[in-house]
Amino acid sequence: MTKRTMLRTLTLSALGGLVVPFAGCSVEAVDVGSDELGQLTQPTVCGVSDLQHVESYVPEVVDGVEIPKSFIDEHAPMVAHVTTVGAGGCSGTLLGDGLLLTNAHCVDPGIEDWWVTFNYQLDPDGNQHPFEVYQIEEIVEENSQIDFAILRIAHSPENRWGAASIESRRPVLNERAALIGHPTLSDDTNFKTTDVGSIGRVFDNHNMYFRSIDTYGGASGSGIVSFDTGRLLGVNRAHGAHFCQNELANTGTQMFSIVEQSSVLDADHGSGRLFSTSGGALGDQLWSASNWRSSWRHMIRGKFGGNSFDDLFFYDGTLGQAQFYTVNSSGAIARLGAQFGGMRKNWTQIVPIDVNVDGTDELIFYDAATRYAGMYRTNGSGSLTRFLEFSWSSNWRFIRAGNFTSRAGNELLYYDYTTGDVYIYGVNSDGRTAKLRQNTGISTEIDAIVVGEFGSGSGPDDLALYDSETGLLKFYSVAASGALLEVASVQIGTGFTQFVAGDFGGGAVLAAYHRAGARTDFFAVQAGAVSLVDITFDQRNTYGKLIGGNFTSSAGSEIFYYDRYRE
Repeated sequence: MTKRTMLRTLTLSALGGLVVPFAGCSVEAVDVGSDELGQLTQPTVCGVSDLQHVESYVPEVVDGVEIPKSFIDEHAPMVAHVTTVGAGGCSGTLLGDGLLLTNAHCVDPGIEDWWVTFNYQLDPDGNQHPFEVYQIEEIVEENSQIDFAILRIAHSPENRWGAASIESRRPVLNERAALIGHPTLSDDTNFKTTDVGSIGRVFDNHNMYFRSIDTYGGASGSGIVSFDTGRLLGVNRAHGAHFCQNELANTGTQMFSIVEQSSVLDADHGSGRLFSTSGGALGDQLWSASNWRSSWRHMIRGKFGGNSFDDLFFYDGTLGQAQFYTVNSSGAIARLGAQFGGMRKNWTQIVPIDVNVDGTDELIFYDAATRYAGMYRTNGSGSLTRFLEFSWSSNWRFIRAGNFTSRAGNELLYYDYTTGDVYIYGVNSDGRTAKLRQNTGISTEIDAIVVGEFGSGSGPDDLALYDSETGLLKFYSVAASGALLEVASVQIGTGFTQFVAGDFGGGAVLAAYHRAGARTDFFAVQAGAVSLVDITFDQRNTYGKLIGGNFTSSAGSEIFYYDRYRE
């Protein structure tokens, strides 16, 4: 029995002193130029610790914007505990191609005695998950000057746990971020935890401070993930109470400097794939592309190109750029018009809606932090023209558009995560809105809202609402008054991260992607009953976005999969 096989058959508690308790990394002082960091060997917690177990994370607000649980769920799987026999532990993040990023001060000779552990975490009930251990094969790159190391991990763990995308720019002051790692907690365990905060200071060398993010020993090597882009901004390196009075207690190495000095890393690994569907399952791959940027934050389907097929709109929150794309009858994607630059970098949501009911969608851009929303016309050739501005609530977690009632025009749905209320507003031909109904107390735990025709056949759009904590999926129709009417519910389980509606054949009208299971489930809804039509297995478990639509001349819908981590 190999070491990897042996370890996978045990629980960490059964390993006793071999794996737990972990002592954490003993951190030596690192040269940071002229910037004094103070004592680096102590854990940093300013005030009361805000560390949360990743699966029990309760959303926190950073500078007026909520960091949702879905963001932590997306970025936690690729974080591992790095273990050495007799030498404590650190944290690391998968980058793809079997590469794992950590600190140089976490690695020593004797690499054959090292391994990394994935899924070492607690479920929401406090129970330990089964975990997987992978052998470290080699140190690919080690840089003690700015304190990073890249390790080669056996058996390609990214095929199961996914991989992070990286930034090649410097962090931005006050940029919201999360740190996910395996610190040694007060009970001497290293279960995966997270804390969120923002960037407090960026130096011209390789250093960065981040505020309101707590760490303990063992969190060295943890990735610092930008909420705005989902990319790694840096790697946690050192900690000390020197700047607690300013909440600038923890220090990292900027990804900008790591990419500059690394001979291995590249900042763009993204890719896209378009699949046909048939019989309630995925069909052929119609088109694919690699070398895409991994910083596309929003990908929107709509009617933007003036033809009968659905089009796409991509938005990059890192650079403040956007691009329209058309899809031809065979599924090939091509740019529509020039790239937009100089856009806001903090659009929380972008919503397509056909205001005039003329077959061409307008776009609503919404910034939750400032409560600003703007409505823009598209002209079929890739341009945007703003014609309305709004001041909306900052509590809208989801905004959706559809033809929900018997009115001639379309409506907007707003979901308030603080109250669980769902609002339906009518939209006039000039874009102005009027409230039709406030549906109170639907749920404060909704993690996905999907618009589609779920059992009604034709006519007004229906809704599907998913609670990731309970795994419950509920379907609603909308009355002419805007009232939500529950028509069906089903327990599909937890772990689904993306949902799309469409006509997928075999009666299937909803596709749900399960990242950990590397599969897409297809569901039918008829006469108040929900049934599983088929499951497509053996997919990547790194897809970040799914978009369903009628992109080609085929009768059914297609699904576009975006992988921001892998080509």
